[in-house]
Amino acid sequence: MTSQITFDAPVVIGKINSGSQLYIALINAGTLKSEPGFEPAVDAQVLFGTDHFKVTDDMKYVTIDVKAALK
Repeated sequence: MTSQITFDAPVVIGKINSGSQLYIALINAGTLKSEPGFEPAVDAQVLFGTDHFKVTDDMKYVTIDVKAALK
């Protein structure tokens, strides 16, 4: 799968229980396409969504959690 998205600047939410810093970015447009031969074939438009990401204190690791509505 290949995804291209545009999103607003991230908003800093703050530290969470794990010690990581939480950010949220609003996704406002994009596309999601499957590679040739992938089943089921996907060729979708991203309507909107959010990207929640956590950055560890040492800035070595980032965990992303993307949720989006596709058409």
